[in-house]
Amino acid sequence: QPEEVKRLLSVVAAVLYLGNIIFEGAHGDSDVADTSTGESDVVDENNFSLEMVSSLLCIPKDVLTDNLLRRRYTRAGESWTNNLSVEEAHNSRNALAKALYGGLFAWVVKRINQSIQYAPAENVKTNFIGI
Repeated sequence: QPEEVKRLLSVVAAVLYLGNIIFEGAHGDSDVADTSTGESDVVDENNFSLEMVSSLLCIPKDVLTDNLLRRRYTRAGESWTNNLSVEEAHNSRNALAKALYGGLFAWVVKRINQSIQYAPAENVKTNFIGI
C-alpha cells in the first residue's frame, strides 16, 4: 500500500533526523546544563532537524521541544516539571528514537505475518515472521 510505505518511511526518516538534534547547556556548554537552572536547550542550525521530526511525526514543534527538554511528574494529583540536563535530554531523544524504531519493527513483523497469512495459536503472544 503506497500510504503504508509513506508512513513507514516517515517514521524511519524521523528516527534519523532525531539523531541530528543536539543539546547544549544554557551557557553554550555542550556537555553540561546550566548548573544554576539545570536547563539545556536544543542546538539545531535553523531548526531543520527539529522541524523535520515535527513534520514527519505530525507533532507541533513546541510540543516536541518541550518533551525533549523537560520531564513531568505527577503524584497525588499534583504535577510539576523539571528541566533536563544535557545528558538527560540526549537520553530522552534516544529513548524516543528507540521507541519509534521498536514500534516500527513490531508493525513490520505484524504486516509480514498478515501478508503470509500466519495465524498464531490462541493465547500466545509472539512476533513471528514465519521463516
